[in-house]
Amino acid sequence: MTVVITTHYIEEAKEADVIGLMRGGKLLAERPPQQLMSAFNSSNLEEVFLTLSKKQEEADTDIRSTLADTLLDSIMEQEKEPQVIPHIDTISSEQGNRRKFHTSSSQRMRALLIKNFNRISRHLGGLFFIFGFPVLEVVIFFLAIGGDPKGLKLAVVDEELGNFTSCMQYSFFNPTEPILHKDETCDFHGLSCNYLNRINQSKEYYHDVEKAIESVKKGATVGMLHFHRNFSRQLQLRLDDGKDASNTTIEESELGVHLDMSNRQIGFFLEKNLLQAYLDLAQDVMRACNQSTKLAQVPMQFNDPVYGVNDENYAVFMAPGLIMSLIFFLATSLTSSILITERNEGVWDRSIVAGVTTTEILIAHIISQMVCMLMQMTIILILAFWAFDVPCVGNMVTVTVMVGLQGFCGMCFGFLVSTTCDNLTTANYFSLGSFYPYIFLCGMLWPLEGMPELLRVVAFCLPGTVPIVSMHDILRRGKSILDSQVYSGFLITILWILLECGFCIFILKLKSKKT
Repeated sequence: MTVVITTHYIEEAKEADVIGLMRGGKLLAERPPQQLMSAFNSSNLEEVFLTLSKKQEEADTDIRSTLADTLLDSIMEQEKEPQVIPHIDTISSEQGNRRKFHTSSSQRMRALLIKNFNRISRHLGGLFFIFGFPVLEVVIFFLAIGGDPKGLKLAVVDEELGNFTSCMQYSFFNPTEPILHKDETCDFHGLSCNYLNRINQSKEYYHDVEKAIESVKKGATVGMLHFHRNFSRQLQLRLDDGKDASNTTIEESELGVHLDMSNRQIGFFLEKNLLQAYLDLAQDVMRACNQSTKLAQVPMQFNDPVYGVNDENYAVFMAPGLIMSLIFFLATSLTSSILITERNEGVWDRSIVAGVTTTEILIAHIISQMVCMLMQMTIILILAFWAFDVPCVGNMVTVTVMVGLQGFCGMCFGFLVSTTCDNLTTANYFSLGSFYPYIFLCGMLWPLEGMPELLRVVAFCLPGTVPIVSMHDILRRGKSILDSQVYSGFLITILWILLECGFCIFILKLKSKKT
């Protein structure tokens, strides 16, 4: 049992096995009470404490050395082994501590690394967090984001056919059976049913337009389609008459669509599908009538895209931001509380007393946490590019290095939070508070071009915005590290790492001087 003695409670410690005499945060001696009193020819600990205190105030380097030798010789005569270890140097005197314990920097680093890895391996919840959370978050993201909405229901008012079940007899046009008559005219019929058969969403039929719209208002359906009584015939007249078509012909040949646009993504999805179904129908009609299908197309030609593909999954657009932000904040969560926990548990102070420097403690944590971060990065990359087949046009090595630097940057940010905050509550608030601005401004959810100019300047100052743009250029455009849009992301990440590490060391040095 070890008892630390200050200027109070000396009487209570006389029966202890081992005591430590401390004054002003400086450990003067640490041995059994009887040995201390015998060493200084004193009958009580108060005199020993007074003698050591005076020696501490008056001693210079030579006097401290003489005092240590005298105390050590006295104990060796009684026990024939060193019993008193005078701790005259201050706790912050790291050079004296290293000389006293005769340990090299490599030995101290090895001990710190063993301590850190033992701490990680014994914490089962931490192991699940390190290896389980990346898997869980990546899988949930790719399963939940980017898929086409399903289970949507449309309200349909088809005045062209009174019996809606008869729509089933109208299938897609068969080019081998044209609807072309001998007089070279086409006979349009059942186009409304033919169109409805091309829509994958489920449909609920109504006889009244108002009731159909009411179903949209109540949320029973997501939109309403309205076909006029002579829809097919009027559409044929509209094509035949051209500019001479009457207003009645134009109005009754139109398909009325009323959508619930309160959900923007579902509304746009339905708009695209309904328009594509109409264009497919028009092309089939032109083909059946031996006409050029281009007559049914919008007079605008969308050729093959320069980058990317048509009808790309939205999750692919978000993938660069997901990978970078996920590894950043997973690494941040690993380190944002570790130094606070060590200070609260007293591990930090014991390490300093043992002669370890603050820089060595920080480096040891960086090494141990980097191993965990690299494991997380490996899991994320394997799941994203192998399990969910995220396309990568560029060099995969460049992608890996970029993600690794971003994870290291997040780890350093966590250390900065841990050194700045004095308790876990503040550190958690700091980490959580920085998460949402990062996500909203990094361009992961929405293009940066949609932001106000001033806010965009702020976004580019964040550690993840430019690297995410660089990652997007690597994955989708195949650009190399020699491109300015790519190496700028590397430079920004390295700059943030240097700034975060510098501030961490400065704050740790400042706090060690105060103690």
